[in-house]
Amino acid sequence: MAKRWYSVSVLSNFEKKVAEQIRTAVADANLGDEIDEVLVPTEEVIEVRRGKKVTSERRFMPGYVLVRMEMTNRGYHLISSINRVTGFLGPQGKPMPMRDAEVNQILNRVEEGEAAPRNLIRFDIGEKVKVTDGPFEGFDGMVEDVDEAHNRLKSRSRSLGARRRSNWNSLRCRKTSECIAWEARFWGQTPLADRTTKPRQCP
Repeated sequence: MAKRWYSVSVLSNFEKKVAEQIRTAVADANLGDEIDEVLVPTEEVIEVRRGKKVTSERRFMPGYVLVRMEMTNRGYHLISSINRVTGFLGPQGKPMPMRDAEVNQILNRVEEGEAAPRNLIRFDIGEKVKVTDGPFEGFDGMVEDVDEAHNRLKSRSRSLGARRRSNWNSLRCRKTSECIAWEARFWGQTPLADRTTKPRQCP
């Protein structure tokens, strides 16, 4: 019997724990020939936390663990008996294998997230942004186009008194409104005696 991928429904926030329990149970039952892969779909993402950009791991299919297996009675009952597993995805609880195109899309997304973290910081057309890193640090402009797939922003900025179009890496940009708010917090936390110090660039 050919192995197929199946979606296993689990309690949210327990995906990794359940996946590890499945792997352990498979090894203990010597079912490695029937169940050979257990996956929690995650991706690396870039987001802002407490005013700073951080890279973190995010589950993009919360509540599910994917299992590549031969659908036998032994395998079905072993996985169904795992604590916090609520069942296989399928009509009336009957396990239904995932479509190949769906599986490939998920696996590609996992691989792409490992190779290049996805940017969760969203920019809108017409929004003012400031470059906070790289050769254009300190420049600001108005967003004219957003290319999320390649993390690029096309903007109109002023340089040396002239208006010009620029193409910036969005991972090196912050919303001007966020930078203004950050500078306000900086000055609010700086003693009066030290307020001649120029704040560092918006993080």
